[in-house]
Amino acid sequence: MVVHNGKAVGAAYWIPNGDRLEAVDTTADGYGVAAYLGTSPVREASTYGHDSPYTAKKGGDLPEGHTYTFWACYGGNSGQVCSDVHKVKA
Repeated sequence: MVVHNGKAVGAAYWIPNGDRLEAVDTTADGYGVAAYLGTSPVREASTYGHDSPYTAKKGGDLPEGHTYTFWACYGGNSGQVCSDVHKVKA
């Protein structure tokens, strides 16, 4: 869940079955949500530039059992605030 000023504004997910990122923006507040996966190049699913509610999905086959970093950000043109980085497996 992505929280801003104590309110849930969206979510970011890593879905290992399908090697997919999802970023969900649930609030029409002028900001977006992005989910990132530490691949090379970094994989991004972003709601930036879309009207809310909106879900962005980004997938693609990755090697099974490999560990990646995953994080989420919330923001807009003035910058982003990002979560801690978590480890996930494909």
